[in-house]
Amino acid sequence: MRFRKFVRALAILMVANSLGPVGPATAQQLQPDVIMQGFYWNTHPGDITTNQGVWWDTLATVAGNLYDSGFRTVWVPPPSKGFAGAYDMGYGIYDYYDLGEYNQKGAIRTRHGNRGQFEAMIAGLHNAGLRVMADVVLNHRGGADAQAPHECNDPLNPDDWTVFNPLSGRFPGVPAHFHPNNTHCDVDWPYHQPLFFQDICYFNPVDNIPPDAWYFGPHNLGPAADSLVAWSRWLFDSKGIDELRLDAVKHIEPGFLAPFLVEQVNGAQPFAVGEFFDGDMGLVKSYHDQVEAFNTTIGTGSKDANLALFDFNLRYALRDLCNDTGGGFNMWDLNTRGLRFNPGGALPAEDIVTFVESHDTDRTGFVVVPCPGTIQYGNTCLDITTDSGHDPVVFDKHMAYAYILAAEGRPTVFWKDWYWYHMGDEIKWLMTLRRATATGNSTPIKSLNPWFQSGHGGDLFVLERAGSGSGADGAALALNDNPGNTYEVWVNTPFQDTELRDYSDAFLFESTHAFTDTRALLKANARNYAWFAPTGLYPQPPGEPASSFILGNHLGAKLHYLVLRASDLNNFIINGSPIQPGDEIAVLHSTGTDAVGLGRIGQSVRWDGVNDMIIEVLGGSNAGEAKGGLLDGDALRLAVYDRSTDKMVAAGSVTFAATGTNFVMNAKRPASRGSAGVSASVTNDNGLYQTGGISVVTAFTANASDLVLLEAKVWLQGPYDTAPHEMSTYLSSNGLIPTTAPYAEDARTV
Repeated sequence: MRFRKFVRALAILMVANSLGPVGPATAQQLQPDVIMQGFYWNTHPGDITTNQGVWWDTLATVAGNLYDSGFRTVWVPPPSKGFAGAYDMGYGIYDYYDLGEYNQKGAIRTRHGNRGQFEAMIAGLHNAGLRVMADVVLNHRGGADAQAPHECNDPLNPDDWTVFNPLSGRFPGVPAHFHPNNTHCDVDWPYHQPLFFQDICYFNPVDNIPPDAWYFGPHNLGPAADSLVAWSRWLFDSKGIDELRLDAVKHIEPGFLAPFLVEQVNGAQPFAVGEFFDGDMGLVKSYHDQVEAFNTTIGTGSKDANLALFDFNLRYALRDLCNDTGGGFNMWDLNTRGLRFNPGGALPAEDIVTFVESHDTDRTGFVVVPCPGTIQYGNTCLDITTDSGHDPVVFDKHMAYAYILAAEGRPTVFWKDWYWYHMGDEIKWLMTLRRATATGNSTPIKSLNPWFQSGHGGDLFVLERAGSGSGADGAALALNDNPGNTYEVWVNTPFQDTELRDYSDAFLFESTHAFTDTRALLKANARNYAWFAPTGLYPQPPGEPASSFILGNHLGAKLHYLVLRASDLNNFIINGSPIQPGDEIAVLHSTGTDAVGLGRIGQSVRWDGVNDMIIEVLGGSNAGEAKGGLLDGDALRLAVYDRSTDKMVAAGSVTFAATGTNFVMNAKRPASRGSAGVSASVTNDNGLYQTGGISVVTAFTANASDLVLLEAKVWLQGPYDTAPHEMSTYLSSNGLIPTTAPYAEDARTV
């Protein structure tokens, strides 16, 4: 097939302000959404015979990688000196102000490193663009220096190590700080029982008016509580932390936690998430509501607290789903599991943090043993061991991550899943889909008018995200726990008269249609998921530059599939040489230079020289289906961006495999999608668009002598200011640059 020679000028306006380009729609912006739990139980301590440690350095080292992968917040372990010194994960907190500076509890360093390394870690994460979520322990204190009886001694609580004299000289401890005391002469569940070390009393000696009037303004907490507020403010003001993870809030009175949260900083309260370790959604919601309403309903403060909570109920459901490899889990239980779908009252999405695994559920880590051990680090020998509380997801964990990354709430990724268990590629793929499509309210399958093809309701679940209403976002996730069968279901979707495809790439060369009544047939493979959204989206992974081609807005159009195999790369000639990694390929509209399909390998729009490329060409048999794309019979005009010359050229000749040719496409996609090799047959070899057609390009030549697409780029901010010798930011700072569609479809507009 030959293209006629022509030259077109493509003028591109790059809308920019002083902070860089105005990005695409909100769904694609990198908000501080997904959290990386930047540690695990018994993290590698390094050489405990030195005062250096390794963990703070480790986090600083991977900061750039985490940012480039799409994370914007890293949850770090407790930074203060614990009662076991270099062995302590930080939850047995002893000296709040010792961040690895004082020689006490057998070491200067903490398990994670010394103070300088801690401060360098925070600086490194900040410099990479990441926020730091510090883990803080407010419920208990351990490792006292001397014994003294509790003020209100209880024969059932003989542990009277209640005198703390930390070398930092700050926040000493006395018996009045702990239960039982003369303010609360009890050790009752859940707030006064000393489950972990000494249980802190927040209200001594001011809580003398029963039954619940604990707090009468921001300054009437007891001395221990005031000291905790001051310490946390020090972490924000002096050390630069940005967010909080609160340990064991199930055992902390709402009357303390509410004023504590609002006193963290001057101004808006930072994000804080509490660990209420319980699957009872009623208890969790009740606690949440007490904390958030406490200051105005009981206290005199007018500033209410904001508290998010980890969703343990959902985590337990996902654990059972994944670990039951026989498919015995009832998928419809997901209609009512989790704080967002709580039948007793949903929590707001912004107050929910979801997770699959944590340091409390997967407790495999390093312990110090006599040398020689399995691992030696300096003068320290280590073994891998599993502590009690081990309750991990051990099978098909990708299904759980698909759920939390599609659902409302703020997801958390576990360090070991990313780095130890080789799930980084899969989770990064899901994070990209989340940013691009998982917007709007969520609806479970029971409210989507489901109609199953063959009565497999217990095996198939669908979660819908409604999107913004623009048609450019929203999604439907299908989950199938059956071990042997692909299942499908008709459900309502957020879309009308729109073609959908599976962006997980479980189903290449397939799409499904959302009809005028919004119903579409969705499916998922055995023990797997599929992620459906309108065709024509190209979710952009973090760190991946936008395509050099401008893709027209043809969302939801029908598809024609073009495949270019890496085995033919020597036949793909650009300006006299074979295609190179970084080059791009697109199909242009029948008129103009807008693209109607971008070549992609996985989620990248660039040739990598290893994997096969697919181009999903947007169009249809009529104007309604095509949505401005190609019509059946239009030429498939192939164009190439040659990175080496920074020019776009059109292919002067293209050769296609014959109709009926069987081929295998080696796709780049997460391992859980199935084999990389996908078998198909050529159905179209004439170089013309055909709805549902499958073509294989076996050769092409693209030379500047055939066609050059001129790309003129203009950076638009405002008039040139001669004094500072730079462009004025007047337009952007005064809101005069449009940020709505079509300008927001890409950082550039034609």
